Amino acid sequence: HQLLAPHGHHSGLMINVGIYGRVCDGRAKEYSVALERQVAELGGRKMLYSQNFYSRDQFWGQGPPWNGVMPQEKAYQRLRNKYKAEGVLVDLFSKVCEAARQVRPSTLWTKLGELVAHMML
Repeated sequence: HQLLAPHGHHSGLMINVGIYGRVCDGRAKEYSVALERQVAELGGRKMLYSQNFYSRDQFWGQGPPWNGVMPQEKAYQRLRNKYKAEGVLVDLFSKVCEAARQVRPSTLWTKLGELVAHMML
């Protein structure tokens, strides 16, 4: 049983579907959240290489439809303890989920960057 592998929670057929591109209507987060929920409801899980908008409870499989398809926090913590990762490596939720990231203070440079990015779309 491989806790974090794409097939780690399922022994049957696995389908990996990629959706690429930009959403230009300002609703990218809304679409991503809907995709995360729909995939979980179908018994799957979204791979963690893209933006992820799971809450901490959703990410660790707390409650339907997340339980049984997402990694289990206790098993993950056992692995971190076994390999002495605390204080050395950031935990997986903090690394891959937007909800764990700190809000950066808005500065002139961040505003300028956002303006340029918006102009390029």
